Amino acid sequence: MPKRKEYFASFPGKRGPYIKKLLRLRGFKTARSFWEKVNPNITAHQFSRWMNPNENTDIPGELWEEVARVLEIDPDIIKYNLFDEYDDLSMLFKNKIVPYLKHSIKDIPVIKRLIPVIGSVSCGNPYPDNSQIIQLEMIRLPESITSGGLDEYFAATADGDSNANKIEDGDYIIIRRCVDIENFNNGNLGYFCLHETDFFIRALYIQESPGHRGIVLQSLNPRQDLYPRIILQDEQLASLRIYGKIVYILKNLTR
Repeated sequence: MPKRKEYFASFPGKRGPYIKKLLRLRGFKTARSFWEKVNPNITAHQFSRWMNPNENTDIPGELWEEVARVLEIDPDIIKYNLFDEYDDLSMLFKNKIVPYLKHSIKDIPVIKRLIPVIGSVSCGNPYPDNSQIIQLEMIRLPESITSGGLDEYFAATADGDSNANKIEDGDYIIIRRCVDIENFNNGNLGYFCLHETDFFIRALYIQESPGHRGIVLQSLNPRQDLYPRIILQDEQLASLRIYGKIVYILKNLTR
């Protein structure tokens, strides 16, 4: 295990202990000289607590951009807390202070496999969207997914049991962006919005007859009394918005 893992022993997820290591690698002789460049109003008491792995307080979000600027690293490293993606923290530096390591986040293949987790989506009855605020969390796109660009994918956590036993509460759902019914085969799971207010995961079935077209959005839970089918026909289809198709499910084994 890399030695740097010790920095987060007490409070996993802290950025401060990594910044302490990075400022030394960058050549700052003291922590004070570094933090004065970030913001001269920061006190020694504050930055000492931020960098102490045994203190349950961390660098506030409003300082992340400035910390990245002074260290000359990609701001996304701090924003998404990606330090654990690197066995050697000196790889983070953008200039030639470490001559043989000049990569930014966008140049390193392992980082390109990370996609954002947008929040939770309903796998119960439809509810108003709560996923507009991007969480400070990223997960790795499974290696078996090779088609399309990375920006075509995002992830969410399942909330509810309308699609049990395929999708269960707490599972991670990998979604590929698409907006057309033509991207679906009967039975494919998708992330939908109805009437611009209600968001949910359902299986889509297309119904066509001469002069008419309709779809059925159905849960996978056999309790149809709890999760009734949603049937849309002809002009009603205009009330449906498609956000994407479910392409992968990462099971939550901690339940």
